[in-house]
Amino acid sequence: MFCKNCGHENPDNAAFCAACGTPMNTAKPEDTEDKTVQVNFNNVNPDESFSARPDINNTDNTGNNFTNDFKSFDEPVKKKKKRLVPAIIAIVLVLALAVGAIVWFWPYVVNTAMNLAEPQAHQAYVYRRSAQKLSDSYKNILKKANKYKNISYDGNLGVDLSDDAKELLTEFAGVNADLDMLDDLSFDYNYTAKDDYIGLDLTANASDYSFDAELRVDNQTNELTVNLPGISENALYVDLEEQPGMAESMDYSAIIYALMLPDEELADHIVEEYIDIIFTNIEHVERERAAFEAGGVTKKATCFTSVIDYDVFVDATVAVLESVSEDKMIEDHILTVFEDAVDDGNYELIAQLVGAEMDEETWEYEELDADEYYDIFLDNIDDAIDAIEDSDSDDTEIELKTYIDGKGDILAWDIFVDPDDSAKTEVNIFIGAARDGKDIGFELSVRVEDKYSYEDFFVIGKGEIKGKKFNGEIDISAVLGDDKETEIATIDCKDVDLLLLSDGIINGKFTFESEFIAKELAKNFDFGDETDQILSLFTVTIDSKSTEDKADVTLSLGLGDGNLVSLHLTAKYADPKSIELHSDYTDDAEDW
Repeated sequence: MFCKNCGHENPDNAAFCAACGTPMNTAKPEDTEDKTVQVNFNNVNPDESFSARPDINNTDNTGNNFTNDFKSFDEPVKKKKKRLVPAIIAIVLVLALAVGAIVWFWPYVVNTAMNLAEPQAHQAYVYRRSAQKLSDSYKNILKKANKYKNISYDGNLGVDLSDDAKELLTEFAGVNADLDMLDDLSFDYNYTAKDDYIGLDLTANASDYSFDAELRVDNQTNELTVNLPGISENALYVDLEEQPGMAESMDYSAIIYALMLPDEELADHIVEEYIDIIFTNIEHVERERAAFEAGGVTKKATCFTSVIDYDVFVDATVAVLESVSEDKMIEDHILTVFEDAVDDGNYELIAQLVGAEMDEETWEYEELDADEYYDIFLDNIDDAIDAIEDSDSDDTEIELKTYIDGKGDILAWDIFVDPDDSAKTEVNIFIGAARDGKDIGFELSVRVEDKYSYEDFFVIGKGEIKGKKFNGEIDISAVLGDDKETEIATIDCKDVDLLLLSDGIINGKFTFESEFIAKELAKNFDFGDETDQILSLFTVTIDSKSTEDKADVTLSLGLGDGNLVSLHLTAKYADPKSIELHSDYTDDAEDW
C-alpha cells in the first residue's frame, strides 16, 4: 500500500506511513466492523516537533521539510458564539425606521391616492383632516384649562418708572406727589385657584413702606372679600351682582359659550359627523395645480375652488340643524348644561339658552326642569329651519379657494364674496402661509370694495425659521379711503420659539413700533414744544423667557426715544395650596 502523501510503500495492514507518519486508510468499502486505531501520544512533548520515525528526515515526497505540532490535541474545540443581541437590535432599528417612514409618509400616500377621487370627496377629506387637527388642538387647550382650574404660583411684579415718565406726570399731568417714593416698587404675590375659589395674597414694597392685601373670590356666588392686614380689622364683603348696574351689565353670552363647549369625546364626534355634512353639500368643486404668494414667498399647491351659493348654504345649514336635533351626544351635553343651570338657579342663563326674554316676576319657564327646557331648545331649532327654508333667496355667491400641500394640510384660503344686485359691496379675504426652505411668509389681507371706493387691510410677515426659532418682521398697513397705503405698525420678532408658541407659551422678543399711533395720541395730548419729539414714536417691547414651568416677562412702554415704564413679571408654578377664607367681614364700606 502506497502512502498518498509521500508515496512510500507500506504493508497492507500499516496504520501509519513508515516514512512520513501520515495515517493510512486501510478500511475497505465493504467493511462494516468498527476498526478504530488507538494511538498513544502521552509521551509526546506538544511544544516540540516530531517525526513518525526519528531516523527518517521529515520530508515529503517533494523534498519539503515539515513538522507536526500536536499542541492542538490538548486544546478544547472552541465553539463560535451566536451573536443574537446585535442581530435583534438591528432588526428592531429597521422595524422602527420602517414604522417611522410609514407614519411620516402615510399622509402623502393617502393624499396622493385622494387625487384619484372626485374633487368633492378629496376636499371633504382635506377639511375633515384639518378639523381633526383643530380638534386635537382644542383638546390640548381643554387639558391646559383643567390644569389652571387648580393651580398655585408665587411671583413678583417689578415696576420701573423712568425719569422721563416722572417728568411727564408732574409737568403735564399735574401730579403733585413725590414720585421718587415709587423707586424700587415691586409686588410679591401668591395666586391660587382651587375648586370654585380664587385667592390672591399680595405684598407691595416701595422705597420707604410696604403693605399687605388679601383677596378671596367665590366663583359660584360672584362674591369677594378684601382684607388689608395691619390696616383694617376685618375684611370688606362685596356681592358683585348687587353692585349698581353690575347685574344689568353682566353679559352671559361668554358664560353660555363656555358651558356649551364640548368635551374631548364630543369634539371628536362633531368633527366626524358634521364636517362631512357641510362639505358633502358643496357639489361644484374644481381641482387644479396652482401657486399662491404669502409674505413674498411663492408656493405651488393643489387648489380647490368651490362656489357656495344660497341654495348650498340653505342645504348645509338645514342638514346640520336637523342632525343636531337628533344627535344623542349633543342632547346629553345640552341637558347637562340645563341641569347645572337649574341647580344653581341661574335662570338668566337659561333664558338666553332658550331664546326667551325674562321677567323675574312673571317668567313662565322658571318651574320647568331640564328636559322641558331641552324641548323648548328643539322647538327653537325647528323654527330656525322653517325660517331658513322660507327665506327669500338671493344671488350672493361665495367663491372659496383652498390651497393644500402634498400631505393634505391647508396652506391658504382665498375667499371672495360676490353680493347680489341689492348690495354692491364686495369682500375679498386672503389668509395663508408659505415656506421655501428656511424662508417663510404669511399674510392676512382684507379688501372691502363698492362701486365708489375700497378699503384694504394688510398683515404681512416674512422671515426665517432656523430649528424651532423664528426671526422676522410683521408689517401692518391699511388703505383707508384715500387710495394711499398707511403704515400702521411694525413688529420685529427675535428668537421666537415656535414649539412653545404652539402650546400658548410666548418665548422670544417682540418690538412693536408705530408712528401712526403716536400721531393719533398727539391729537389728544399737548406736551408743548416737546410734543413732536415725545409723540414721534410709540413703542411696546415684550421680552419673554417663559417656559412650561415658569413665567418670566418684561414689558416696556416708550414714547419718542425714551422708555417710560417697564414691568417685569416672574412666576413659578406649583401645586395648589389651600385657600383660607375670610370669616370676619363687613359689607359696609364706610365702616370698614
